Amino acid sequence: MFRRSAWMGGVVLVLLALPAMAQWTWTPQTGRWVNLKRMPKESAELQLEYARSLKISGDYRRALKETDKFRQFYANDPLSDENEFLRGEIQLALGRRMDAAKTFQNLLNAHPDTKRFDEAVKYLYQIGDQYYDQGMKRMEKRFALFKKRPLKRAAEVYGMVVENQPFTASAAEAQYKIGLTHQARKEYIEAAYEFRRVVEEYSGSDWVDDASFSLAECYVKGSLKPEYDQSPSELAVEAIDDFIARYPDDPRKEALKILREKMIMAISGIKSLVPAYVVHTDLNLLPPEALNEFLSGVTFSDYEKQALITAKDKNFFYRQVLSQHNWQYAESAVRDFHNYFVMNSYLINENIIPLCKELDTLLNMSIEGTKLQQAAGVDVKLAEINDLFQKMLPIQEKLESLIKKELNSI
Repeated sequence: MFRRSAWMGGVVLVLLALPAMAQWTWTPQTGRWVNLKRMPKESAELQLEYARSLKISGDYRRALKETDKFRQFYANDPLSDENEFLRGEIQLALGRRMDAAKTFQNLLNAHPDTKRFDEAVKYLYQIGDQYYDQGMKRMEKRFALFKKRPLKRAAEVYGMVVENQPFTASAAEAQYKIGLTHQARKEYIEAAYEFRRVVEEYSGSDWVDDASFSLAECYVKGSLKPEYDQSPSELAVEAIDDFIARYPDDPRKEALKILREKMIMAISGIKSLVPAYVVHTDLNLLPPEALNEFLSGVTFSDYEKQALITAKDKNFFYRQVLSQHNWQYAESAVRDFHNYFVMNSYLINENIIPLCKELDTLLNMSIEGTKLQQAAGVDVKLAEINDLFQKMLPIQEKLESLIKKELNSI
């Protein structure tokens, strides 16, 4: 009984092995068994054409496997560049864009003289654009998995274009789009670096104007906070001096006029913090009618006026409210000057920028110093603010002179 079972088992094993055995053939030339299913066609040309026919028929997965065989058996054949190009096209048809990009890049690295060079670069550019469009659509969505991944891949593929065709028109555009991908992901410092490469390495291209504007925009967005709690970014105020000449005269003239107005308002705001707010008339001794007449000439709100009337020490309350008003005005004016100067620095003459930067620093020091002292519950040291104010005056005079000269020359 045991022998019969063993014999039957052996028969089953042989029958199961027959399909596999049918794929193997003994080759005297190599002295070994060869799996015919894994063997390529008789020549590199036939193998390539077979893979291409499968692609045309829509059998992309089998076609891709045949390009694998070409890689394995005909890697050094002169047609290997054609196989890589076909492989990239098949991967695109399968929707494997990143694999296709890497295949095209491998083709260009291994075969820099291939006749498929321009076509491969064109495919790379298309893949980059597809990733970019997909990424921008995802960024519009409130919730999306791997929201920034397509933009990251777009930057990677655009980088391949720049690497393969440096200093060409297509490379300039690709370099600009690398900056756009970082800007869309709110990576402003990285974006600024890429935009600056366009300006410096592709200065004769059609993308310099857009890159210059985007560069200044990224420096501003990368440095500004919602609150005025920092001195201006060095990068922001130095962004693209040559962009000035690309703007028509009217916007520059208007920018200079507005800058001058905001400068004067900011300095006058700091000046308003200097006086000790001494009330020459003792408000505590004024009769009601005289007090109401006095209050009609001040810019207090109705609530503040009523609170002063009922205050125990009217002189102290008046100084407190006036100080707060002046502080709010000064902070707002300084912030306006800072934001306008930084955001419009590319419209401003390069001789004016250093003075604006120096003045902005002094204004900021005045505001921050006052803010810190108030937070600590101590009296504001008006002498220190007055000292900073005195340092602003000669800068203001120089700026006035330069702005006047610039306005006359436009």
